[in-house]
Order: sequence, then structure tokens, then C-alpha cells
Amino acid sequence: MSIECDTRRPPPSESLDDRGKRLKSEPEPEPEPEPKVKRKPEPEPLPIWETKAIEDLKLSDFSMYDDDTDPFMFMCVHFTYRNKAQIKKDIETAAAVADYKHRSRNLSVFDAITPPKIDGRCWDAVPLSMTEASRLTLTPLCKLALDKYNAENQDANFMFLDIVKTTWSAVGMYYMTFQAQNDSPNCPATTFQAQVFRKRTGPHEVISCCIKT
Repeated sequence: MSIECDTRRPPPSESLDDRGKRLKSEPEPEPEPEPKVKRKPEPEPLPIWETKAIEDLKLSDFSMYDDDTDPFMFMCVHFTYRNKAQIKKDIETAAAVADYKHRSRNLSVFDAITPPKIDGRCWDAVPLSMTEASRLTLTPLCKLALDKYNAENQDANFMFLDIVKTTWSAVGMYYMTFQAQNDSPNCPATTFQAQVFRKRTGPHEVISCCIKT
């Protein structure tokens, strides 16, 4: 029986010089670029009129706004500047207000119509859309006003039926037109008008409630 020997020799170990040469031949990784610092944009120069004292301003200092599509107005004790877009807007606003006043001159606050949309203008009363949400808010106010009417008028026992329409003002005043029915048999529905101040805190205040004439 013969014993076979493995005459293969292991590969020679790599010398330090060869290893250094091999490492040098490999491409070195490129350094990561440094993050760019975002520079703040240079502020735009102020218009000439903003660099002057008010007493030194002139109408000509605002000529840059003459043809802007957005309305622009500047007021001081010496003059009022309005560009073309502002002049057009003012004319249209004046015409809309005049038309609204003409159409509503004989109407009470209970019958107020929709006013023109003008920023910053407060109207005496504007119509309120009768949605389910608004009915939930207004119904208790109507019943409150009706309770006061019944208490102040003997032999009156009206029961609330439905809201006809409502107008209101931004301060929380509601002008409600609604129908109610007396408990007498075969009694037709009666139309009431009530003014109620709806407070954010505390009990609401009934200003008036009467049968519409």
C-alpha cells in the first residue's frame, strides 16, 4: 500500500513591497465634495419713496405703480396717490354701493338683500343661508323670542313651526322671520319677526318679537 503525498506547495506569501505596489495601483476614492453654503439672496433695493421722509414725498415718486395691475394707494397729509387699477376699483365700488342703496332703500333689516363684496365694509344686515347647521342655531333663538311674546301677551300660546328667512350683522344680531301657530283649533300659521342678540357667553337677549304686519 502506497501513501500518496501532496507535493503542491502553497503560493508564496505576498511581500510588503508587492502589497504596497498593488495598493498604489488601485484607484483612490475621490474625496466627498464639501457642502455648498447657500448664500442669502441680496435684498431688493427699496423704492425711492420708502427712502424719503414723508414731508419730502411727491406724487411723481409713485409713478412706478401707475400701470400695475394690482390696485395701489398711498395717503399722507399732503396728497393721496392712486394708480390706474385703484382708480378703476374705486369707481366700480362706488357704483356697486349706489346700486345696492337704491335697491334696498325701502327694505327693513328683516328683508335685507345681499350687498356688494367690499373689503372692510360692515353692513347693517346681510342674508343668512338657511342650511341645516344654521337652522340648528336659529331655532332656539326663535323659540326664545316666542316665549317672551307669549309671556307678554295674555291668551297667547304660540308654538314654533318653521323659519322663513334670517338676516344678521357681524356683531351677532339676528333678524329672524318665522312662523308659529296658536294652540286654538284650526288656527292658521302666523308670521313673526324677532330681533335677538346672540351672545358668545351668557344668555341670549331678545330685543323684540312681534307679529309681522
